[in-house]
Amino acid sequence: MKMRYGFLPIQVLLLMSVYAFSQANDVKDLESLRQSIEKGTLEAKYKISLKLECQGQTTLTYVSLIKGRHHAALQSFGDDCAYRQIVFFESQGEKWIQVADLRLSTHYGEQPEVKFLELTEPGVQDLMVQHQVVDWGTGVEQKNMTLYKWISDHFEVTFDEPEVVHLSAPITDKRGVQSYYQIEQQSTFDVAPSEVQGVKKLVEHLSVKRKRLVLSRVRTWIWDHELRRFRSFETAP
Repeated sequence: MKMRYGFLPIQVLLLMSVYAFSQANDVKDLESLRQSIEKGTLEAKYKISLKLECQGQTTLTYVSLIKGRHHAALQSFGDDCAYRQIVFFESQGEKWIQVADLRLSTHYGEQPEVKFLELTEPGVQDLMVQHQVVDWGTGVEQKNMTLYKWISDHFEVTFDEPEVVHLSAPITDKRGVQSYYQIEQQSTFDVAPSEVQGVKKLVEHLSVKRKRLVLSRVRTWIWDHELRRFRSFETAP
């Protein structure tokens, strides 16, 4: 007997769709999956479920996004790829279940640096992305450092600040005189222990150059548990 989906309740159709999606996302051997991506022999069902736009170089990192649970981050990237893609899995019994994916900008093949660090609580890794090109164009370039934290069932951005800013643009004053506005900004971020045991802080050394004027600042970024964000405080050099 043929089943006519058109007469099935919407709840049943949704359950069937979710079941089919989850089956495609069940992986028993992540290392074999990584190798098949790098060799270009990935099965069709995984190409669809993983939504991989880039099949080039790969890395596989085992992390813990939630205390007491086991996760893995599978990265796929290459010089010809528009994005650096990170697919996250969670261990459930003998299987790895896909739970999320992130896409990072790789402008003209310039790869961001990806790290997993214990920043906000012991035994839990947050994702740190450095040197990611977020804005570009004629006379414009900006690279940011971004932190992601797994909260409940999704990633949230807990920190996003410029590392490098280059801006050069023509401007016209009230008298109609044209000139160029130029500004350069650079920031370095050091991870250091905070006053709270097991929690880290970020120390930012910021330099802004505008013509002959150079402004230096030091800011300390502290994890705010209630806001679930890093909050900055001005400090002396």
